[in-house]
Amino acid sequence: MLNDIIYLTIKKFMDIWRRPLDGRKKLQKLLFILEYMDLNRRVVRRRKGIVPAKFIIWHYGPFSSDIVDTLDNMVEEGYVAEECIPFEEYDRLRQYLKLYPFYYLTLSDYEDEGAPYRIFIYSVKRERRVQRIKELEKVIRMYGDLSPKYLEAYVCWKLNLTPEKKLVHLGVDVDEYIEKYLWE
Repeated sequence: MLNDIIYLTIKKFMDIWRRPLDGRKKLQKLLFILEYMDLNRRVVRRRKGIVPAKFIIWHYGPFSSDIVDTLDNMVEEGYVAEECIPFEEYDRLRQYLKLYPFYYLTLSDYEDEGAPYRIFIYSVKRERRVQRIKELEKVIRMYGDLSPKYLEAYVCWKLNLTPEKKLVHLGVDVDEYIEKYLWE
């Protein structure tokens, strides 16, 4: 189930990086990579059947409303804690994310979170039993420490999605896009 995968992603992220997961975009992109990326060859492949969510081409690359809805429900049910930190609270944000002094946090890393600019932080609030997902730890180790903005750029590059192509294919199912444009 999708809620198990979201829970496990946030929990595993916290275990590996010792901090909450920063940003909705990051969660979206990590789950997209889990579902579509051949981790050894680092190329986009057809759906693996791990993440039961429909992804479409959107303004910031692949997006799933299923993930948004499920995450909102998990917050409501008390399994996941969501904290919204305004970007103006820069020092608090840096401390929360346990960033190194040399790591420069920019607003553009989180620009999709809406105005007034804020960052959504996710952590596990209540334990639940879930089955282990073999590739998830590898995805989080390989891509988890990247900024949401960089993950967006990386995934779009792997999909050969330029800003113009995003607009042309806005709302198109990712599976259809991959079949038509990456497997010709």
